[in-house]
Amino acid sequence: MKTAAIFLTLSLLAQSALSAQDSWVGRKVMPKSGAVYKNGTEIFPTRDVVLPITVMQDKKGWLYFGKAWIQKEKAVLLEDAPAYYNQYLRNNPSSSWCYVNRGVIWQIRGELDNAIKDYSEAIRIDPDSAHAYYNRAAAWNEKGELDNVIKDFTEAIRIDPTDASAYGNRGVTWGKKGELDNAIKDCTEAIRLDPNNAKAFNNRGALWSRKDELENAIKDHTEAIRLAPKYVSAYYNRGVARKHKGELNNAIKDYTEAIRINSKFAWPHNGLAWLYATSPNDDYRDGKLAVEFATKACELTGWTNEEFIDTLACAHAEAGNFEKAMKWQTKSIEQQTGQDTAGLERR
Repeated sequence: MKTAAIFLTLSLLAQSALSAQDSWVGRKVMPKSGAVYKNGTEIFPTRDVVLPITVMQDKKGWLYFGKAWIQKEKAVLLEDAPAYYNQYLRNNPSSSWCYVNRGVIWQIRGELDNAIKDYSEAIRIDPDSAHAYYNRAAAWNEKGELDNVIKDFTEAIRIDPTDASAYGNRGVTWGKKGELDNAIKDCTEAIRLDPNNAKAFNNRGALWSRKDELENAIKDHTEAIRLAPKYVSAYYNRGVARKHKGELNNAIKDYTEAIRINSKFAWPHNGLAWLYATSPNDDYRDGKLAVEFATKACELTGWTNEEFIDTLACAHAEAGNFEKAMKWQTKSIEQQTGQDTAGLERR
């Protein structure tokens, strides 16, 4: 059975700190100094705000972003945020929160070294800034420096041991390093802290699959789907577990549902193609369908994923098109560049 990989979806955390008449619905914004997030009269935790904020409603001087509200006068449009933060730092050079938020801007732009520099400065100013450690971990992850990711999430957890997201993301990082027991332990703690954390259930399910504990995997993916009924990767990952368990009808149902939810998600197309091309049960072999789904997966990824191209080669072989099978097998070998499929169960 192919080893599984899992999502490492790290969110950048906020640290609080067009004309005002124009609607900002659909625009991305960042917080200004003194910004507070509210749900009614309740303060919404800053650590649970993912930056940049995408505005869903703009009403009477308040912006809603799906979780809470922020005053419009305390927000700045994403494109204007660098100038705002630069000016703020000129006037307040010891502002840890501003370095954190400017780091987010650098990270969005892909300028990871600058992002890490700003997060590090925020930590120097405020060694107990869990936000800075958390976001620096996300930047290290993008650079592929997993040991630094672990170190920074560990610091974030030391400062705030109630942060389920930090445990969950450290767990995924342990998984990328192949330390599955540590990974499952962290995901379990994330679930204990936040029993409604669908992502943690999905990630733990993928880890169980890697240990070949398929019943546990299916159970966790099912819970993730219960919590988030349109969680496309949970359907896909459950399909993977069911396929390896030999529940091919259920695997097909899960792959199909994932495609129904998001037809541009390539992995379930590839999953169906691989099942139809290589199933040990001849009743499920269908070369024509395998070629159809494998071609779609390749199209959706711009013919850049060597694993999908390998699936297409197998599909053509099952369909009896051996010349095409050799063509795509050669292409797959040429494109084997160690692509990172983290974030997804493999087929």
